[in-house]
Amino acid sequence: LVTEQGLEVDQIENVQIHITERTLNGFVGARFDPAERRVVAGLFSIHFTAAAALLHGTVRPEHLTPEAMGDERIAALLQRITLVGSLPNNQRLTAEATATLKDGSTRHVRVENPAGDHLSAPLGRVRLEEKFTLNLAFGHPELAARAPSIIDSVQTLELADSLSGLLSALNPTATITTPIA
Repeated sequence: LVTEQGLEVDQIENVQIHITERTLNGFVGARFDPAERRVVAGLFSIHFTAAAALLHGTVRPEHLTPEAMGDERIAALLQRITLVGSLPNNQRLTAEATATLKDGSTRHVRVENPAGDHLSAPLGRVRLEEKFTLNLAFGHPELAARAPSIIDSVQTLELADSLSGLLSALNPTATITTPIA
């Protein structure tokens, strides 16, 4: 809705997220409580990730911190988002979002498969490397400078004599003085 339809979050009165009944009744269908601010709860919550995506245009690691989860704008959006189990169960990866705008009009988007699903919508190499680099920098900022070497090492893994270089590169306490091979 934000990236494809160009909506501003202030235009939105409410949003219905259509998913399967099975998904709605599963752990990802639970309503997110912003007072809890649990990272794992937000990460596996369609309710929360929809609010974060509406607010930020995407969901990135920095949107999954307890501080970001406590943002009053997220709390306000969560009140305006409803999950509806209306899609057939064979469409388990599909989601539809219908936004009613403050002017009374509606906007609708449908996603058959989420970007990054390795079978149906894999990320291209550039996006996958970007995602890895962002996650590494967020989770282990001390390893951020090693991202290009780690990526190259994984890409050429079948040529490596051993995993010791890669494992050292992934160890935050190791000092890397030679290129990863």
